[in-house]
Amino acid sequence: MVAMSRRWFHQSTQSRVSSSRSSTPPQGPRFETVNGLYKTELIRGPDQGPWKTIDQLELATLGWVHWWNTERLHGYCGDIPPAEYEEANYAQLAPTGR
Repeated sequence: MVAMSRRWFHQSTQSRVSSSRSSTPPQGPRFETVNGLYKTELIRGPDQGPWKTIDQLELATLGWVHWWNTERLHGYCGDIPPAEYEEANYAQLAPTGR
């Protein structure tokens, strides 16, 4: 994740300078959705930043990713956090010990 956030930070600052995005590889729609939410909620959110160093951005990113993976409510999961949904799913699949 750290390497990804460093790469993203450098790519995002370079993409602001150049209007050509032909050098960036195409990404799937799911990545684009998550990336858009990340930028909206963490990078451009009203109570966020500004980060003065890459390390500050990385720590904020780690916190956001943890929230995204464990705490956010997700409609597909029945409006429960993904971690809770996954735990219930594995509990359902586990042998009952009969």
